[in-house]
Amino acid sequence: MATYRACSQAPELFAFPPVVSASADIYAYAILAWVVCTREQPYQNLQSAETAMAAMLMQDVRPELPGGDDWRDSTTAGLAKLIETCWQTETTARPTFGGGEGVVTVLSGLEARLLKNDEDVTVETMLSRMWTAESEKVVTAALIDEYAAAAATAKELEKAELDDERQGLEITMQGVEASSAAAQAILYEGGNGDLMKQVMFMMAEMKATLVEVRQEVRVSNVTLGSIAMNELDCPRLVFITPYTPPEQRRSIKTRVSNKLTKTVCRKPLHRPMSPA
Repeated sequence: MATYRACSQAPELFAFPPVVSASADIYAYAILAWVVCTREQPYQNLQSAETAMAAMLMQDVRPELPGGDDWRDSTTAGLAKLIETCWQTETTARPTFGGGEGVVTVLSGLEARLLKNDEDVTVETMLSRMWTAESEKVVTAALIDEYAAAAATAKELEKAELDDERQGLEITMQGVEASSAAAQAILYEGGNGDLMKQVMFMMAEMKATLVEVRQEVRVSNVTLGSIAMNELDCPRLVFITPYTPPEQRRSIKTRVSNKLTKTVCRKPLHRPMSPA
């Protein structure tokens, strides 16, 4: 039986040298989606996967059900089409995760067609998704700014790694924005626009309140313990990031620098051999 790691590797990863790109992650997603839909292990009867897999994939062989049934019957036509698009042999034929025609957008569209706008469970699900996405947007935006600021003064390897992390966060931002927009569209179509606005207003109020409490923690003798003990008239425990004095705070640039330093220190030193 083939290991899941071997089964989820894109054809280009079996090449020498392997071609590593984000497109390989799209292929791996397709295999994972197939497993979720069929509840089967791909290539169950395959022996010596590491040697046979490369040739099979280049011949466009893909997972099938052990009994010979059509695996597409295990899911919707739209999701089956997406899986087949994601495991194309040519990397340029695969979609991206983000973007107007990316995997996230396609999945949101499929979900919207399956859900009924007037059902309570749909409204609750979409409100929860919107809340999660909007919260993640705030955190991601702050991290993007922090990485950009650190990269502005970094050099060479540090700057390259910081820029790479920032670009990854920007892709994450595109995904959460698309998720929030899709949830809001479903709520609007179901006539729940007013409810959505109330939730957005509530989130804004909570954010403003949390900022105020954080400021009090930083500029006064208020402690997290006192907040939990209701000394600030807080009816429940509030999670607040503990305050770290500036002299003890480690910036992103510092963390990256330390990581690179440790990597270099771990490399063995190759000293020239003295003549015999």
